[in-house]
Amino acid sequence: MRSIKRTSSVAIILAFMMACTPNKSENEYAIDAKENISDPKTSILILKSGLSKYPNSANLRKALGDLYLTQGMGAEAEKEYTTFITLTQDINPVFHNLLKSYDLQGKSEELISGTQQLPQLSQDNQYIAYLYAALGYIAESKEEQANDMLEQLNDLSGESVYQGIGSAFSELKSENTSAASAILNEIIESNPELSEAKFFQAQLAYITGEYDQAIELLREYQTSFINDHRVSFVIAKSLLELEKDEEAEKELSGIISVYPNHPLANNLIGVSRYKRGDFVSAESYLTKALQNGLDDDGSRVLAGVSAYYQAKYEIAYSYLISVKDKISPTHPALKLLISLEMMNGNVDEAEKLVALVEAPSSDDDAYFIAKTGYEMLKKGDKAAAKTSLDKLDEYQSSDVKLLSQKALIQLAFNSENAIDTLEQAILQEPTLEHANVFLINAFTAEKKYDRAINAAKEWQKHAPDSQVATLILASLYRKTNNQEQALSLYKEVYEQDNQNIQYLVYSHEISLKSGDFDKALNYLTAALDIQPGNAQLLKSYVWLTNALSLQKDAVTYFANMPAEAKNNPNVKLYEAQALFNDGQFSSVIASLGQEKPSREFTYSKEYWMLLGQSYVQSKEQDKAENHFKLWVEYEPNIAESWLALGMFYEFSGDLNKAKQVFNDAVKDNQDSFVLNIRVGEFALEDKNLERTKSILNKFSDNKADYLYRGLNGRVLQSERKFNDALPELLAYYSVFPTSKYATLIAAAYIDNNDLSGAELFIDEHLNGSPEDTAILSFIATALMTVDADLSLKYYDVLLAVQPKNVIALNNAAWQLYEKNQLQKAEEYIDTALSLVAKSPDIFDTAAMIKLKNGKLEESKQLITKARKLAPRNKQIEEHYDLIFK
Repeated sequence: MRSIKRTSSVAIILAFMMACTPNKSENEYAIDAKENISDPKTSILILKSGLSKYPNSANLRKALGDLYLTQGMGAEAEKEYTTFITLTQDINPVFHNLLKSYDLQGKSEELISGTQQLPQLSQDNQYIAYLYAALGYIAESKEEQANDMLEQLNDLSGESVYQGIGSAFSELKSENTSAASAILNEIIESNPELSEAKFFQAQLAYITGEYDQAIELLREYQTSFINDHRVSFVIAKSLLELEKDEEAEKELSGIISVYPNHPLANNLIGVSRYKRGDFVSAESYLTKALQNGLDDDGSRVLAGVSAYYQAKYEIAYSYLISVKDKISPTHPALKLLISLEMMNGNVDEAEKLVALVEAPSSDDDAYFIAKTGYEMLKKGDKAAAKTSLDKLDEYQSSDVKLLSQKALIQLAFNSENAIDTLEQAILQEPTLEHANVFLINAFTAEKKYDRAINAAKEWQKHAPDSQVATLILASLYRKTNNQEQALSLYKEVYEQDNQNIQYLVYSHEISLKSGDFDKALNYLTAALDIQPGNAQLLKSYVWLTNALSLQKDAVTYFANMPAEAKNNPNVKLYEAQALFNDGQFSSVIASLGQEKPSREFTYSKEYWMLLGQSYVQSKEQDKAENHFKLWVEYEPNIAESWLALGMFYEFSGDLNKAKQVFNDAVKDNQDSFVLNIRVGEFALEDKNLERTKSILNKFSDNKADYLYRGLNGRVLQSERKFNDALPELLAYYSVFPTSKYATLIAAAYIDNNDLSGAELFIDEHLNGSPEDTAILSFIATALMTVDADLSLKYYDVLLAVQPKNVIALNNAAWQLYEKNQLQKAEEYIDTALSLVAKSPDIFDTAAMIKLKNGKLEESKQLITKARKLAPRNKQIEEHYDLIFK
């Protein structure tokens, strides 16, 4: 093939200058484009420039469509022709070429639909409509409909060369190639300008599988029409069918050099690379084709498979899921999609796809079904696993790996032969990894750890160099709390392979359990040196550095982390958590904040909570509110999103909005235990005891849950059943020791006349929360009329934390006044007076203390101020009379 001339930069500049000539007419643009037709890219630039000035020019639209068509750019040509029809309301001038653009894109349905335009078509175009409709049906292997189109073509009145071409089609379909050629040669001889006849003949040869003949005809056609790129595509497709992939790519190289984003050329090269197993290039070319207008499900399948084999699972899934209903049950892509659904946790979808897979015809097929069935079993879908097992029962094999996988599924259905099958397989091949692993798993699943350990030891004896065997035996010792043996085996592997981190991870866990956080951090850091991007290790690292108050170390670690390790979205989240722990809320917002969450974070609870709390901590309440609302919008069917929004309002002090959120939440989540409990709590606050009880009754199966017990304790407390209420409230408090529940428990002790129990509980609570002023204020006030000494004890503790708490100062001063401890009483009340300018209660307390301390004039001044501020207060009036008597 002749090479396509490259468009030089000088030519492009000249084209731009010509296009920018002022006051240029539509016709002048068309003429300029025609004069540069030997350089199609320049002509396209000229026509595009003309259309930027005359967007409604039908002539320029048609010219650009024709030019695109010769360059094999079917989608672009179709767009221009469609716009032409819209502008002129006349399909006839472009109808033939519009069908060519459909043909170029492989749009057989659109070719067939051309006959629907018959009332609007000229006689010549009616012939063409039937001819191309036949071509479309042939492409879809619908012989009967194709014949019908050809018959209708021949039945049209008048005479047309297209009827002759139709007759040639009929002869070719009857395998009478000599007659077909004679007809087409006669047509071409009589109508030398009708090169389309030769092109149709080549296309039909391709469709009917005569690829060599198609290439020969197209080469002949190409000598006269070197710029018709449609030829290159049919030749390339024929070469691909003949397994001549490199020749096919060479055929397309000229087009790619001029049009690097050409969809059809990129697609065919992508198919070629896929056939050769070059999945990186295949995905690149196929993606470029699809991104530039190609609409082809087969290409999406190939792009998805190519991405899968590169472990680009998200991209693979996006391609394959879009065509899942069109993948053949025998196509390997269906297996890959099943695997991806399993990876994504979509067990129900995977089960539906497994049902489509045909019974296995090879060991590989059977093993895939067995493996998928086991994965579904692990996820709790026994029905799907049984479907897989039924398919496996239709296939007989002695393959050890397959038998061991099948046996593991059988175990879930209490198959007596499953373990025997595995043991027989291992007798044949004692070192076979899969069989040993599955047998050990089988024993472990039934908690037969002694047999599992013996099996692992036997495997290790036959395969002393197998790290897998050693690690599994170590994990069994670990599971059975044989810490010393497990650690010894992990260390043995680590000494053989210092890139294996399991020894370091296990040592970290042991140190953590023993409370040696510094040592745990050392092991964890060593593991991260080997696997810096290990998300699970990073999660532990962020937690541990926070527990050790080493937040800045964590921030520095992430800042110095290799860039490639940050590709995992979870790593980005853990870095944000480290920044949050260090109080760098603005940095969290800068890292995660955007108008809408990126795809990888859409369903991440950590993302939603981290960013939302960062907004709250940064006092950006509106953004926090909108963020939590957006979470509810994205995930209305999970409790966490509603809880976050409701608790945001609750902590912001807007209890009405919080209550409304939880009431709305249970409309869509009627069976959510945690959301209903929150509704019950608000109902109790509104004194709607019956609704709270009905919720508790509905979720009585959750009686052991701390949330249930907490709410139940509050109900019992409201019914003054303090002995019953206390263990329930304490159960909640043991899990979630909040100030609110501490206060409820203290009140229950006091109402039950158990002051020693109240004091013991409060003191224990204050050991863990020494600055809990809410409970100190409550208990000191509650005890004023019950036990003055105990009340004063807690007022002293409260004032040590809040020395300017005027209410506490006033109440403590009054208690001291009644106990005749006047010096300390006057110290407290003087402090209160220095903090508050106008308070009748404080003036009244101060007046009585001053009176008792012999300071009559000060007492009179203070009681007069109190009386003036609260003239109707009976106690102040009584004190006024006493002082002035």
